[in-house]
Amino acid sequence: MLFGIGVGILIGVVFMFSYKVENSMTREKIEEKARIYGMDYPEEFKVINKKEVE
Repeated sequence: MLFGIGVGILIGVVFMFSYKVENSMTREKIEEKARIYGMDYPEEFKVINKKEVE
């Protein structure tokens, strides 16, 4: 049983080394997608300070 687990791990490692990660999205595309999902910058919030209103 341990031999089978070891062989499985070795096969998995071989596949992991052959996998290449590509970051094809630009920073602008990432920000565009994040805004679609609801991301906002704190500088864009309009805040009313109650101390100034009184």
